[in-house]
Amino acid sequence: MDATISSWRARVGRGPLSAVRKRELLRQVVRSAEAVAASAHARVSFRRATVYGGTRGPAIYLDLVTDAPARLLRHGRPLVRALNPYFGGWAIRLRDRRGGTVWIAGFGGSSGFVWSRPDLDRLSPVAHW
Repeated sequence: MDATISSWRARVGRGPLSAVRKRELLRQVVRSAEAVAASAHARVSFRRATVYGGTRGPAIYLDLVTDAPARLLRHGRPLVRALNPYFGGWAIRLRDRRGGTVWIAGFGGSSGFVWSRPDLDRLSPVAHW
């Protein structure tokens, strides 16, 4: 999974992004993730939330931990939609409370990726192409 994120990071590139704009975007993304978790009646914590200055615009990376991955994925489409306007790209890694990755998806450059733990695959808010 770490190699997937490293590859994504290379595809989104590097670009200018002010500290003020970075904080503003991060605040918006965190609010979106918390709203999705509340609607799913799931607790979520942020292992990492980062905004990069991407070559084509801001790129967002969220590493989330939840006690209810199935519920969060079932209600996750609004979070994916909230991240789509970032032209640089986005990536989300979802972990269960033990820290194991249960879902990962993202878009950067002109390509995307998605992987789900087999029992959660049908709940993914991102379709396989």
